[in-house]
Amino acid sequence: MSKEYHRDDVADRSGWAPGPWDGEPDFYEWTTAVGYEAYMFRLDSGAWAAAIIAPYPQGKGQEVMGFHHTLREKRWNQLDHLPGMCSKSDIEGYSEYCLSMEHWASPGPAYGGRTWNRGPYKTLVELKQICEEVGQDIFNTHKEGTYVNYFQR
Repeated sequence: MSKEYHRDDVADRSGWAPGPWDGEPDFYEWTTAVGYEAYMFRLDSGAWAAAIIAPYPQGKGQEVMGFHHTLREKRWNQLDHLPGMCSKSDIEGYSEYCLSMEHWASPGPAYGGRTWNRGPYKTLVELKQICEEVGQDIFNTHKEGTYVNYFQR
C-alpha cells in the first residue's frame, strides 16, 4: 500500500443505499497519539482499510516474526482488530501495518461476491479508534522488547 496511491481514489457510490458512510470521506489521514502516521481509505466494496506507518523491528528474521506474534497475541481476544499484513513503506526502517474492515458489512458488493460478515459496517470513527489502539500496541511492543526472545519461552 501507499498513502499517495490511495489519496485521490474516489469510491463509486452509485449503487450504495443511504447509511453512515454518507458523511464520510474516501480517504482520511492523521497522526496517532503515539506519533505514528496513519491513513484510511475505501476498498472497492466501500469498507474501510487502514495503515499505520510505524517502525519495523530491526534484527534477524526470528525477531521480526516474534514481533508480529507478540503484536497479534496482544489483540487475540479482539479478532476484529488484529493487524493483517505488514508491508514495506517508503520510509527506511518503517512499515505499514495494515487493517481491513472488508470482513464487516459494507455498502457495496464485497470482493468475490462474499456474503458473510462479522457484523455491522465499521465507521471511520470506529476504525480510527482501532488504529489508535493498534498503534499503541506497536509502540509498547517496541518499548518492551520482549519479542526478541519470543521463541525462547
